Amino acid sequence: MNCKNCGAPLVTTNSVTECPYCGIKLYGKASTISDPILHGTVSIGILNGAAIPLVAKGTRLPAEVVTAFSTATDYQECIEVSVVFGENHLTMDNIPIGTFSFGNLLPTLRGIPKIDIQIKIDENKLLTVTATEVSSGRREIIGKADISGLGVPPYRGGSTFSRDGKDEFRRRR
Repeated sequence: MNCKNCGAPLVTTNSVTECPYCGIKLYGKASTISDPILHGTVSIGILNGAAIPLVAKGTRLPAEVVTAFSTATDYQECIEVSVVFGENHLTMDNIPIGTFSFGNLLPTLRGIPKIDIQIKIDENKLLTVTATEVSSGRREIIGKADISGLGVPPYRGGSTFSRDGKDEFRRRR
């Protein structure tokens, strides 16, 4: 029997079924790994370069998260949603999934329009990004991406000049 998350063969010892790659352990005689899990965090990058985690690593799929955002400048008619995959706190240190735009917003002062961003990941690891303008009720699927091939995100932070990368993180932050 193979793991549905990564395809690796499962190992069963003393009524414990385990995937050596994922590290998932299920106890009991009838244990099977049936629900796929997410191997990294799905985040949204915001204006200052920070990555806001929305769907955490280890979440059982399917998963769905809705978060409210607004515009950053006055009379902004379009927003861009940068979706990244990884554990780092900065957007540029994670694996980019895609940048999706949601336009035709009414030009108003910053912070007034409320936009709900929905991240939905199905059991086949197909990510769907939906934006809804709360005041008008206009809803639009702004992007789809297959994240099944991403696997476990590598560590992409740090610097060769510092022992553990903390100096580099502080400098960029």
